[in-house]
Amino acid sequence: MSMKPVWIRVSQSYVWARQDGPISQTVGAMDEDYDIFEICSDRSVTWRVRVHGTQLALAVLQAIGKQTASECFASNIGTREVIARINGVADGGTNR
Repeated sequence: MSMKPVWIRVSQSYVWARQDGPISQTVGAMDEDYDIFEICSDRSVTWRVRVHGTQLALAVLQAIGKQTASECFASNIGTREVIARINGVADGGTNR
C-alpha cells in the first residue's frame, strides 16, 4: 500500500513529507533522525516518514496526528527510543 505525500506546516513554512528519505531543516550537530509511525485500527504499524531533528520530528508528529485519529509515535532510528506519542490513551485518544 502506497501512501501519498502530504504537505505539513511547520512554523510559518511548509515542508513536503516524502517517503524516500528524511525531511530536514537547518539543525545542530546533535540532532538525529526519527521515524514517524501510525498504529492502525487493526494494530498494524505503518511507517509514515523519516525526519532529521528532534524539533522537526515533534512538529511533524503533531501535524500527522491532526490528520488521523490513530495513535502515532516518533522513534529515534539509532536507539529506537520513542520520544513522543500522539492520539494515545494518555493524551485523550481512543487507542483502539
